[in-house]
Amino acid sequence: MRARARGGAQGVTQALVQRDLWRWRREPSRWLGLLAQPLLFWWLLGSGLGPMVAAGGGDASSYLTYFYPGILLLVLVFASVAGMMSLIEDRASGFMQAVLVAPAPPVALVLGKVGAVVLMSMVQSAAFVALAPAAGWAWTGMAWWALLVGLVVISATLATWCFALAWWLNTTQGFHAFMSVLLLPLWVLSGAMFPAPEGGAWRLIALNPLASMSTLLRAGLGESASGVLGAWLVVCALLVGGLWVSARLVARTR
Repeated sequence: MRARARGGAQGVTQALVQRDLWRWRREPSRWLGLLAQPLLFWWLLGSGLGPMVAAGGGDASSYLTYFYPGILLLVLVFASVAGMMSLIEDRASGFMQAVLVAPAPPVALVLGKVGAVVLMSMVQSAAFVALAPAAGWAWTGMAWWALLVGLVVISATLATWCFALAWWLNTTQGFHAFMSVLLLPLWVLSGAMFPAPEGGAWRLIALNPLASMSTLLRAGLGESASGVLGAWLVVCALLVGGLWVSARLVARTR
């Protein structure tokens, strides 16, 4: 019986991963759009804000370098949101109802959707990291293993919480509102666009989970960043919590 349950769980996870990858292969424009949009953000916002940095006595070109890890985080955010939009579509079409009756634990369904998002995020991240020297980040100075593991864990963490919200909201309108009202402000206040000033209410930025993710990416790219161990603990705790919450939401639907 246990072997059958394990086989069912593995089958559900693999089927969902393969289905999403097949869907994305049929829609290459989505891959291009999810990569082109952060690139435009980086170039247009970086070029626009660079002169303001220079006016304040800084180096305009160094701002594009500073902004790069934040845009890499944005690539992962966009991939997670786009990947979980398909979850809402699958539930509306009745596909997920068929998956729910399979002899597999709820976490298998969660891992299938999250696994597909992580694989797609790695392809997009690899394409973006290939441009790192143009942003002033030398490949030779990167901590490659730390960067790779950080990208995988951050992508999985974002995907699990996007899964939970997509399952709970169950509408594309609500999910888009979540992206606009919650995720993007958290990204802006994560240190992605500007270093957080010291003191006062700015100390609350330390509670922003995306700030911990930004710290891990900067450390992986080769920047000397403080609080890396604490950032790992925060992100790993969020990953475990996201998996638990998502599995509970799926179990309550059965």
